[in-house]
Amino acid sequence: LIAAVLFFGIPFTIFGTLSPFVIRLLTTSVSGSGSSAGSVFAVGTIGSLVGALIGGFYAVPEFPIQFIIYALAIFTSFIAFIGAMVVRSNTVLTRKERRTLYLFLLFTFILTSVLILRGPIIRAIPIEAPVFKQETLYHSSNFYGYNKLIGQPRALDGKICFLIDSTIQGCIDKNQENDDDFVPIAAVADALSPNARFLMLGLGLGEYFYYYPSTDLQVEVVDINPAAFAAAKETVDVLKRLADPRAKLPDYQTYEEDARAFLRKSADQYDLIFTDLLSNITFPDYVFTQEAFSLVQEHLTDNGSYIFSVVGKTNGEDKVVNAVLATAQSIFPYVYLYSERPNKFFEYNLIMARTREIDLEPINYYIRSIMEDNSVGFQVAAHYDNLVVTDAHNPLWSWWTDNLIVYTESVNDLRLKFKRLSLDDFYE
Repeated sequence: LIAAVLFFGIPFTIFGTLSPFVIRLLTTSVSGSGSSAGSVFAVGTIGSLVGALIGGFYAVPEFPIQFIIYALAIFTSFIAFIGAMVVRSNTVLTRKERRTLYLFLLFTFILTSVLILRGPIIRAIPIEAPVFKQETLYHSSNFYGYNKLIGQPRALDGKICFLIDSTIQGCIDKNQENDDDFVPIAAVADALSPNARFLMLGLGLGEYFYYYPSTDLQVEVVDINPAAFAAAKETVDVLKRLADPRAKLPDYQTYEEDARAFLRKSADQYDLIFTDLLSNITFPDYVFTQEAFSLVQEHLTDNGSYIFSVVGKTNGEDKVVNAVLATAQSIFPYVYLYSERPNKFFEYNLIMARTREIDLEPINYYIRSIMEDNSVGFQVAAHYDNLVVTDAHNPLWSWWTDNLIVYTESVNDLRLKFKRLSLDDFYE
């Protein structure tokens, strides 16, 4: 909100001060000033009403914000240009002044058009990028952003990735046997009985089902973005054409809805619930509160497991991870942690929360056999009790931003050090 006020406040204030100048330009006599002012404010009111209705009921639900801002910019420039063209009277502007105004408006129009062509509109055209030799397999624009499925499915080392506004949501590599990030979930799912219910909150690209098909489970998937389901289906279709034997999705039930809204309305219970809403540097702090954990707990069976992902250090130094663990422990009696590199800031970790204790041995045996590493596996999480997060008090996003700043500064320092080193220094 503060960013929006700072970004739009100055231009909106300047735009609001135009009214007296417009009224003065339209007024030819003192007696007609009232009529001119009324006309200006009438047009402004109609414009505000139409803009609010179109924005609220059509533009915002259908298009990403970037697209709307660019479209409004070029539309405003176009209207201003047309308005200047109809000003013909020399009593208002001299020929030189009109020529200067036309050139300025034409420059603004061209500049805005160039910005748009470099923005999301041109990226909607399904072309091949010659630098990366990647194909656009699917694209769409909606309220959640510009959705794009790209990849090199025919290449030996090719991947297919789903992006929203250039942020990766999930990737599938047809030449990769497993995805290490999903092995722990597969281990827990493998221990479930046939016909157990598995709820996934956030589909990504459906890569979990590609690497670990859950044919014996009743699978339900909730994702707020309908493009995620379309991208997953398109990926399967592409891989089928390449005769990939894993190119299939389970017969799952889908819900296009916000995860917490879905849980509030649903009365069903599940044996396994998995949430993965992380993408690149975004941090969904609202899923790590006491209220969110309590809501999930209501939908777990007595022996059910809730697995969710969190990024950060798990060695006790990261207050974001500590707070997430403490909040989970305030709701669930048993909390387990899976972390391969505890000291790495951008490490992808998994937390399993349960109301009953579970035998970790068969689960960890499954993980270690797939990973071929006897040091990995779930373990009982360290206990934290002083950093509980609620909907009313949630500093996670602020802490996460602080972590990003520290991480970025450390990376930049390393880059500077490497630039200053000679080859001899480097090899020493």
